[in-house]
Amino acid sequence: NEYLYDHNILYENKEYHRIFNKDFNHGGRFYGTWWLQIPSELREHILINNNKTVEKDYSSLIIHQLYSEEGLNYYEENNYLNDPYILQDIPNSERKINKKIIQISLNCRDFDKLNRALIKEFKEDNLKGNKPNKKEIIKRLNIFREMNPKISKYIYSNCAAKFQFRDSEIARSIINKCMYQLIPVLCIHDSFIVEYTHSNFIVDTMNSAIEDAGFTSVPLVK
Repeated sequence: NEYLYDHNILYENKEYHRIFNKDFNHGGRFYGTWWLQIPSELREHILINNNKTVEKDYSSLIIHQLYSEEGLNYYEENNYLNDPYILQDIPNSERKINKKIIQISLNCRDFDKLNRALIKEFKEDNLKGNKPNKKEIIKRLNIFREMNPKISKYIYSNCAAKFQFRDSEIARSIINKCMYQLIPVLCIHDSFIVEYTHSNFIVDTMNSAIEDAGFTSVPLVK
């Protein structure tokens, strides 16, 4: 209750709109609903039709998109490691910061823009702890490049909006399939909340959407 009050969550915001970047082939993710404004640890308390819910999401979707763009399979190229955000010689507790550094680097053109975006994430309390300094950020990006040489060219390529359009179309497909089955679904970009009794259906639907999109690297649904 304290979080909802402090952040002025408006429950009347129940309708989506899509935000595109530059043109209708970039961006396109769904925004506007109140469940996008709360953290995952609160979303697990959402009820649909007074029933408990489950949230399923694609693991590391953008990384699998990059490998698929190259016609490759992430797992085959990385000795079947599950998590691309666990970096060699960096504590596992730093995963969330690693993930944000990598994701931002795919959506900008240079280090200065990456650093400014990272500062904003810490100021808005989206990331906890101490912000890594310039040397440490560059070090982590270089480790990611070394561990993923075949997609390293996408760092600072400002490519994220293009791939966001693809994942937004995947989300649209999943929403439509749920709608046709009269199954209420709440979309949080690449994760989906449904009643617990529909757990198997949403997993099958998410896997089917990836198959239909022609991915060569298939993300886990967790």
